[in-house]
Amino acid sequence: MSAFAVLHEDRHIALINKAAGITTHGAPNKTDTDSLAAHLRARYGTLPSDDGSYRGGLVHRLDKHTSGLLVIARSQRAYTYLRDNFRTKVHRWYVGLVYGVPSAMSGSICAPIGKDPHSYRKRRIDNDTGKPAVTHYHVLQVLGRDALVASLVRFRLDTGRTHQIRVHMAHLGYPIWGDRLYAPMRIHRQAVARAHKRFTLAEGALELNRQALHATELALHHPDHQGYIHGYAPLPTDIRGLLYTLRNISNISNVSDAGGSS
Repeated sequence: MSAFAVLHEDRHIALINKAAGITTHGAPNKTDTDSLAAHLRARYGTLPSDDGSYRGGLVHRLDKHTSGLLVIARSQRAYTYLRDNFRTKVHRWYVGLVYGVPSAMSGSICAPIGKDPHSYRKRRIDNDTGKPAVTHYHVLQVLGRDALVASLVRFRLDTGRTHQIRVHMAHLGYPIWGDRLYAPMRIHRQAVARAHKRFTLAEGALELNRQALHATELALHHPDHQGYIHGYAPLPTDIRGLLYTLRNISNISNVSDAGGSS
């Protein structure tokens, strides 16, 4: 499996499509041969960073089991520009499948996120010491409406906290499909049971070995010439397969075109 595909590259930046199952970067002072950062070093050599080559060129990240678009800084000029202006100059959109159907077809989740004191891997809503986090969402399609099985949702981020979409959607009550960290197994079992009760499905037809979340679009003003760069990465095969199954088990309520903008 290739760790990433290149959508655009020049002497300052690269836009890449990261595969699911690839860690964005390893830990400092540890041998790292299979992270995205290591694969980037193999292709581009040493890339700029504030904290060592183990995160060279990386100004943002994706969770290991989230696929999709990242912008990589190849020059110090690009790295400084993106690091200092990321929130205002880089715009990101994701598409994911969630359990159930949100009560509102669109909205914004403004809830601070902090570390979970009970698990080093998890984050949680923390109104006392958490960092501000804002996620905008829009339901694209309702899948299996009668059985309330799932929804296809588009997300836009104002902030980039660890696990932000996953934490916010779990907080809203509609966790990302297949998210083993934030979606209790009972929620998955209930959704699958409703679908099997209402529709004829093969065993394992609704299983996915990762969270169904993909970074589909990324746009920025180029750090050198300030021209507008836009990248798009269609849903990968595994999520498309699950989506195909969900679309075919019942009548679909089309809320909007999955390829449109928020």
